[in-house]
Amino acid sequence: QYQSMQKNHNKDKLLRSVEDIEPDVPSIELPDIQGNLTLVSDITKRYDIINIRAPNDQVSNQLFPSYKKVHESFKNKGFAVYNIYIGKSVEEWNKIIRFEELESWINVADTAFPNSHLMGAYNVQSIPANYLIDQEEKTLIGKDMNPAQLNQKLSNLLN
Repeated sequence: QYQSMQKNHNKDKLLRSVEDIEPDVPSIELPDIQGNLTLVSDITKRYDIINIRAPNDQVSNQLFPSYKKVHESFKNKGFAVYNIYIGKSVEEWNKIIRFEELESWINVADTAFPNSHLMGAYNVQSIPANYLIDQEEKTLIGKDMNPAQLNQKLSNLLN
């Protein structure tokens, strides 16, 4: 009976410690187009989406204009985009940013892909990927949302 009581005590102790853990958003620090390291936690808007895309990915390219429209709708209401380029050529990324007129987004590059810290920290399974973050609460509130889902979620949160 003592062993059973000890197991229950240990189990209760473990459950209490798990309940005390606050949800956390993994830190990302990547260089922007000027080479300055930019932390996702430095974003001053209430909500931001971490958008991970590769320029040669057709799905990324097809969805991009719709994400841009969502950003335009909510950028003045507390929404930002932390746009991560996955690839080797920073020059190519800079051309894409200028061509697609993304200067109002936070644009960074992860040139360590596929061996990047980002892929493991956020458990990225496929590209494109995105993560909606509540910066005030420091919590993940959405994952792999298509533009319509993101628009609906932000409408509920910001309107």
